[in-house]
Amino acid sequence: MDNLWHHPILLKLIFFTYYINKFYEIDNGTSTSYFFRDDERVAKETSEGMEWYLSDHIGSTSLMVDETGHEVERTDYFPYGQVRSGGLEKYGFTGQENDDDTGLMYYGARYYSPEYRVFVQPDTLLPDPYNPQALNRYSYALNNPVKYTDPSGHIVDTALDAAFILMDLNDIRQDPSDLWAWGALGADGVCAVVPLATGGGLGVKGIKAANEIDKAIDAEKAVTNTEEFVKTVDNGLDVVDNVKWLDHAHKHMASSKLPWKDVVKGTKHGSAKYVQDLNANNIKELETMVWKEGTKIEQNGKTYSIMKFDDVIGASSGKETHYVQVEYSDGFIHGRPIDESRYNKLLKDDSLK
Repeated sequence: MDNLWHHPILLKLIFFTYYINKFYEIDNGTSTSYFFRDDERVAKETSEGMEWYLSDHIGSTSLMVDETGHEVERTDYFPYGQVRSGGLEKYGFTGQENDDDTGLMYYGARYYSPEYRVFVQPDTLLPDPYNPQALNRYSYALNNPVKYTDPSGHIVDTALDAAFILMDLNDIRQDPSDLWAWGALGADGVCAVVPLATGGGLGVKGIKAANEIDKAIDAEKAVTNTEEFVKTVDNGLDVVDNVKWLDHAHKHMASSKLPWKDVVKGTKHGSAKYVQDLNANNIKELETMVWKEGTKIEQNGKTYSIMKFDDVIGASSGKETHYVQVEYSDGFIHGRPIDESRYNKLLKDDSLK
């Protein structure tokens, strides 16, 4: 009879994990309490004592230490999560749970294979059509695991809302009288509890930006009359100053699927980006307005129109910016956000003439 309890099938039935909640679980008869800072797992406690998680920049458990600070375990990973050395801790790569039986990792909506570097099920959410890396619905973290994570198994949603809420709170801290910031906070709060909805505050701020653009072009037109407004801009652009808008919008349009802070960082060595609530039509309207209403600069045979906005309008050189430059070339205009140093240089060079 004693040998019966060692039968592999019975062992599978008897020894498994009870997930009471994210703070407490019983694994093969051993109870473990987990401690978190926000959503980051920072420590665990068993009958043997307390251990602390030390993570890298993407949340992977790199080092476990005990209460005295002595090393318990060190883990190294290959870029896509395969364990190079160590790996006894079940919550390892990006802090997600490793299933020893299958070799897969549990990411909430899907299982991920670090060996094959893909999810084993396709993403059920529609990808960003302007981001080729997102079109493969089995790929992990836009095929850039050193920079991005995918903690939900889907496109980032709740994490973005948390970031947006923090941005809103920071705006309110800087100016408690800004009703737009309070409205954005309310919208982001709603999106945080509505599945698949995110960035509501950006929509509120987008309305504010649209108001500023609308007033600058035609103060008498109502913001709600969007169709007539766009027609006015489109028709006017073909005749005013004999120029047409050159569509570079998608080059400078930020993906709404990435955290804004990552978009900002990406502009350090990449193209400048407008804020995420501006689509191609908004950018066309904005650049048209800058060309017509901005400060004209002649430099090296080129004509620019530059403008400073009260709010952050985009990112350039790895920083948020309030400045936009529109360039005229061969009958066309096209623009982009620029940093403050570029803006000041254009003004300075123009003043020296």
